[in-house]
Formats: sequence, structure tokens, C-alpha cells
Amino acid sequence: MHRHGRPRRWWDGVRPRQRRVVTSVPTALPDQARGISPQTVQVQPDAGGLAELADLAAAGTLTVSVSEVLSFERFRDAYGRLASGGLRGKVVLTP
Repeated sequence: MHRHGRPRRWWDGVRPRQRRVVTSVPTALPDQARGISPQTVQVQPDAGGLAELADLAAAGTLTVSVSEVLSFERFRDAYGRLASGGLRGKVVLTP
């Protein structure tokens, strides 16, 4: 929930002048007054691209907001958190 009692929306976490946001397919669109223009992007498996992203993350160039880290055994909890919405980051599953 938002601090004012409204449910969080995926675009509530977008900072002013932020140029890129990665999210799952949105179920709602933001108010155009915020200047956010959602676009759909399809991706394919790409080991080289993933390695490049990992290098960027390791260098601190690419940052990812993490809401919670859970073990693989708690994948049902992770899915429940995602399904309930309102997270301000990714849920990461670890071995």
C-alpha cells in the first residue's frame, strides 16, 4: 500500500526523468501527465547479452531494485508476493 492508503501501481516507483523501466506486461497504464510511455519489448534467450548484463551489474552500472530474497524452497511464497502486487523491486530466488 502507498503511504496515503492507495494501492501501489507499477509506475509509482518511476523517478522523474527516468528513461527506462523494465516490468512485466502492465495490466494498467499510467496517467500521461507523468510523461511515462510504456512500450512492449519481446526478448529471446541470449547468453552473450546476459553475460553483458551481469558484467554491467557487477560494475555497478546496471542497478536492480530487489524487494526480497528467498530460497528456492519458498518459490510459492515468492509467487504469492508477486501476485499480490505492490512490490518495489524484484523477488530473487536463491539455492
